[in-house]
Amino acid sequence: MDFYISQKDWKKVIDYAQASYDQFKSEVGGFMIAMPDKDGNMIISEPEILKQEVTGGTTEMDKDAVADYYVKCAEKHGAGVRFVWWHSHANMDAFWSTTDTD
Repeated sequence: MDFYISQKDWKKVIDYAQASYDQFKSEVGGFMIAMPDKDGNMIISEPEILKQEVTGGTTEMDKDAVADYYVKCAEKHGAGVRFVWWHSHANMDAFWSTTDTD
């Protein structure tokens, strides 16, 4: 199985990360959906950021905002929708941090 994201959606994720760093010097997290295409690959799309607390090394999503997001996406896309959580690492490289692993 392969995963695909459009250039437009990828740019939106990068722009969210850059804006959070520029404004707050912090990470930011968000969600996207993943839906299978006719070939069984996953199309990742519709990046959004939700209410959250952010620092230079963490993001903590607001539980009510996450619950509302899940309901909204399930109503829009049906029971087959899958959720993708993403986050930036502020001005650091992409890697699995200790916080990510925990």
